[in-house]
Amino acid sequence: MRVSRCVLLTVCYVFLFVSPAHASYVMPYPSYMPGHVLYTPRTIVDRIGEWWNFGEIGRAKYHNRLSDRYMVEAKTLFEYGQYKLAVSALKKSDLNFAQSLLYIREVEQRHKDNGELKAHVKEASKKHNEIIISLLSLLPKKTIWEEEHEEPETIEIAFLLRQSQIMRSYADTQ
Repeated sequence: MRVSRCVLLTVCYVFLFVSPAHASYVMPYPSYMPGHVLYTPRTIVDRIGEWWNFGEIGRAKYHNRLSDRYMVEAKTLFEYGQYKLAVSALKKSDLNFAQSLLYIREVEQRHKDNGELKAHVKEASKKHNEIIISLLSLLPKKTIWEEEHEEPETIEIAFLLRQSQIMRSYADTQ
């Protein structure tokens, strides 16, 4: 009886008086990568998801989540040297980030945002910029990508990353 009472008091103390750790902005864990069996179905589900999320606020959050997912995908692919796939993921991230900004603008014009949505996107842009800055220091400025049975292609990695950084910096100033 005495032991169970001590355990109960300890549990109450932990839940009531110990404050939980606060993380700033957390990016999602990398999902399925290109080449995985479930990657194509996942992208189809993502496209369907836009119709599933109604209203400007829902779509802004949805596109922000997709932007995060594709940014993590791009980062992982860049780190593994899959530059062509990484550039594709980076462009998808940029597109979704731009769409989330457009929906946020609509939300602001209709006076629906209490500041939380805009603050969330600012945090996302800061985190994305951190990733981009780390990639800029890690990766070559440009590379020549050679696919089998195709002409070599020059990929301007630094230019594309700076373009993404500028877009996210714009969101950070708004």
